[in-house]
Amino acid sequence: MSRATIGRMTRGEYHASIDPINVGAAEAATLMRISKRTLATETAAGRIPSFKIRGRRLYNVEALKRYSAEQSSASDQ
Repeated sequence: MSRATIGRMTRGEYHASIDPINVGAAEAATLMRISKRTLATETAAGRIPSFKIRGRRLYNVEALKRYSAEQSSASDQ
């Protein structure tokens, strides 16, 4: 994407065109197709990785993908 194109985009369009690195709990649950309650339970148990920045719990998208792949592999055995 060129600088000229970015210059003509609205803020919402620009953010929508970028894949997020980290997401909040609601989006993490949506991405994983689980409820927010299940996400909170698994996070509290230390099974789903997360971190906090200024009190906001965030989930790294790549870590969620790895976790999901590990769970899929474990269930195949």
